[in-house]
Amino acid sequence: MKTLTLVLLSLFIFNIAGAQSDSIAKKPSDYKTLFKTSDKKIAVTGFGAINIDFGHTDNNLRVLPGLDLAALFNHSFFVGFYGRMMATSPSYDYTYYNKEDRKNIAVSQNALFGHGGLLVGGIFYANNPIHFGISGRFGFGGVALYDNYDYDKYNKDDYYYNDYPYSEPVFVFSPQADFEMNITNWFKFRLSAGYQYVSSYSVKYSTIENKKIVEKELLNTSSFSTPTVTLGLVFGWFR
Repeated sequence: MKTLTLVLLSLFIFNIAGAQSDSIAKKPSDYKTLFKTSDKKIAVTGFGAINIDFGHTDNNLRVLPGLDLAALFNHSFFVGFYGRMMATSPSYDYTYYNKEDRKNIAVSQNALFGHGGLLVGGIFYANNPIHFGISGRFGFGGVALYDNYDYDKYNKDDYYYNDYPYSEPVFVFSPQADFEMNITNWFKFRLSAGYQYVSSYSVKYSTIENKKIVEKELLNTSSFSTPTVTLGLVFGWFR
């Protein structure tokens, strides 16, 4: 009797296991991973964008054209690289102490600002003609000062050339909200609003006051921290 019971129980378990195996074989797996969801693989495409950032520095309009290049995953998440270079040049006038002549020299210099680094972002409802997203730029660059010389008169070997405070490195973080319009399968228009944070470094110079050499701040790189508006033309594979 015990032997018969064990045989019947074994047959019952074997039958259930076989039925479950057939069910799994016939039904698609619901198991999901980072690189595969059900029976669909992640779609990997890419895009490049021509952008113009608008902001202000010391009450002057700042315009930074640049490029984005990124890989796009499932038309909803992207990661890549970016670069920006300021096209406008705020002017700074000051009196600089020249060590060779031991006297103050009136100087007028323009500011140069550029940065580049990592670009990441997400797109919501990318298949809709009009949709939204968020993105952020994490980069490094520099703020530099240069003389607005006439190229015919410019002389790099002037003895006081290297005495000027020329550049400071900066870290840049730019989060923003993106508004996109699908124009074609390969072209989108993007309008973004955000904030550009630039780390604080003091650019200083020396001058003579009351027969004493004193150090003063010419500008602080944090003045390049400002709300921004960006216009972008985006080209890529969006289907």
